[in-house]
Amino acid sequence: MLWIFEGLQRIGVKDNFFDIGGHSLKALQLTQKIHTEMEMDIPLRVVFEIPFIEEMADELLKRNFNKFEQKNGSNIIQLNENGLTNIFCFPPVLGYGIAFAEMAKHLENHCVVYAIDFIEDYDAHADMLDSYVDSIISIQEKAPYVFLGYSAGGNLAFEVAKVMEKRGYEVSDIIMIDSMKKNNQIKDSPEEIDNLIDEVLEGISEPYKQILNAPVTRNKVRNKMHAYHMYLNEIVNTGFVQASIHGLIAEGSEIGRATNNNVLLWKQATQKRYVEYEVIGRHLDLLLPGFVEENAKVIQRLVQEIFAQTLSVV
Repeated sequence: MLWIFEGLQRIGVKDNFFDIGGHSLKALQLTQKIHTEMEMDIPLRVVFEIPFIEEMADELLKRNFNKFEQKNGSNIIQLNENGLTNIFCFPPVLGYGIAFAEMAKHLENHCVVYAIDFIEDYDAHADMLDSYVDSIISIQEKAPYVFLGYSAGGNLAFEVAKVMEKRGYEVSDIIMIDSMKKNNQIKDSPEEIDNLIDEVLEGISEPYKQILNAPVTRNKVRNKMHAYHMYLNEIVNTGFVQASIHGLIAEGSEIGRATNNNVLLWKQATQKRYVEYEVIGRHLDLLLPGFVEENAKVIQRLVQEIFAQTLSVV
């Protein structure tokens, strides 16, 4: 594993992957290397759940990763340790919750970030949404629940929240990070979707681009993104939720002045409160270093407000 951690002279089997300098990019590199060297395709989540090298090696030797795919919450990664409340985060169109890794660092001691991958293994949308609900309640049994969605993740979070409420669970708040409500279906062809995927992957920062261009990783990512786009093509965010909605707006939008502080169009989608906030950076920049530090402060303040509201209700 020394090849991942340049400059380290020695790594012990008792070391924690993240304590010795591991992060989301190195985790991607590690899973790619394991596949290449051992022909084992392990979920990225395993590195986060079993970060101690000795324990990770034991799991590799057992060659028994089915349990990771079968247990409840298997599409969810916990990205930090401590906080006032849990926040379940739905991914942008890349499809992987690891997109929230940098944000989670800045939310430590404010909220526990659970990052959710897009699930592409369901033909029926209703079954997919039920799977999300089952995964979430396997982690947090009691309400209230707080959701966050970035870009396409906001559209997905809204649909999951409707199912949660239908099943009797309270979602108190949804934080939409530059996610615009979908009022119409999209009719992109498979070729157009492939072009959109190319554009998104081209915009990813260089170190991640190198990892995602590895053949196995590239195919997995493209398949997930294609399935996500197909889902987004078909859904329309109809109806409303009981949850309050908070819209975080990227730089570059002038729509708000013409839509009465309803840039992201969610105002009529909640029976409670809708508020919008400006954040720094354009759409693709919001969770990147140089921007996420300040943008996380907005989320920190929201978490404090949400937690205080929870205490007042209790």
